[in-house]
Amino acid sequence: MRNIKKAAMAAIGILSAPLLMTTTSCSTDVFDPDEYDSIVKFLSPVDSVDANHTWNLTTTHSYTFTANGSHGAKELLVFTEDPTMNKKAQLVGRADISDGQQVKLTLSIPGIQEQLFAALADAAGNYYVKQFSPSAQNVDFGDVTDAATPLKLSHRDFAYLYLFEESMPEPKDYDYNDVVMKIAQERTARNCISLSVTLAAVGADGQMGGAIRLIGYKYNDIDKVTTEGDETFDDNVPKTSKYFFDGKTNLLLKGRNDEAIVNLFQDAHWSMMPDESKNDVLYNRRKFNVTSINTPEASFTKERTIIYHIYFKSEEGLNDFNLDTLDPFVVKFYNNGSLEIHTNEYQNAQCMYSYSLPTTKNLPWALKVPYTEFRHTLEGTNLGFKKKGYMFGAYMTSGHSFGEWCEDHTRFLDWYLYPTLNMVY
Repeated sequence: MRNIKKAAMAAIGILSAPLLMTTTSCSTDVFDPDEYDSIVKFLSPVDSVDANHTWNLTTTHSYTFTANGSHGAKELLVFTEDPTMNKKAQLVGRADISDGQQVKLTLSIPGIQEQLFAALADAAGNYYVKQFSPSAQNVDFGDVTDAATPLKLSHRDFAYLYLFEESMPEPKDYDYNDVVMKIAQERTARNCISLSVTLAAVGADGQMGGAIRLIGYKYNDIDKVTTEGDETFDDNVPKTSKYFFDGKTNLLLKGRNDEAIVNLFQDAHWSMMPDESKNDVLYNRRKFNVTSINTPEASFTKERTIIYHIYFKSEEGLNDFNLDTLDPFVVKFYNNGSLEIHTNEYQNAQCMYSYSLPTTKNLPWALKVPYTEFRHTLEGTNLGFKKKGYMFGAYMTSGHSFGEWCEDHTRFLDWYLYPTLNMVY
């Protein structure tokens, strides 16, 4: 116990010093990379992190679909399940198509997916369904003759749950609920991609901004960004909260490298706060949807969804636009400046701000989960703890645990389907 206390005190001492500088480079006088590395490993919730970990639970595949046969095809849809039989089918992609035409789509597919279903829809509401393997490259409807005509085609849009940890760059509780967002995308016109963005929970202590970088697209590639009903997360946000993104309220921002950035919100707490409590947000940053009981410090409230319509100046390449073309991130105050928190693959993107960070390989400060029914953790509950063979946390089922996935990125890809119910929201 004495050694643990000593290490913890050392951690507090090191981590209270500036770990990054927004105006000057890191100095060895205030930051010791080797000491930081040893402390992070000590406080890490797992014994060892797979050095080859990408923290991706999906893979990107390109498919060529051929509408052979006299189906009267009007639309192509791709699902995780047979949409005429399973109400939990998730729509992972769509495109306009006609008989005899070929369409190429690039899709994000969950790693646990063993089969996919493509459906040709005709003008009369008939669906010609073709099952295929995620590893296939070509899908031809020439041998599909039977049509299904459900009373209602039931499905959900495929979405990622983005889980952000506020403590970056310092190790903390790893509950990944400081900001929880759900994002789905759909091709709604030849030159338009629509994003459904849901703010589901806020467990952060401080103000958090949010935005999405459109990977591979410049500011000048976008014609405009609008929202459904002209509603935004920042409606009537006070001037004192307009800190991030230079206080701008326009929905399209220009990043440091001229990249296209969609402005989501300046203050996540304000966006989640019920109308009757909004005047309290700056003085009492309550936590939303991260506790099991309603208290003055933490509350239950409705999720908020805003639909963004992104109009591109050219439709070229939009068939390859998928959820992995998005880089959602949140912004926090740190060391007299601002710091962006991205998923692992884009952790050095620095879209709006420039800064330096430690390079220690450890758990990321943001995760994306390809499951619309994912249940995020309760406040202060570790997502998955694995030390010396002992497992604890919200996702700790042996053989299906988060901790095991951290140690081997090729296995345990279904960990997010096995919550410990009394530890999740």
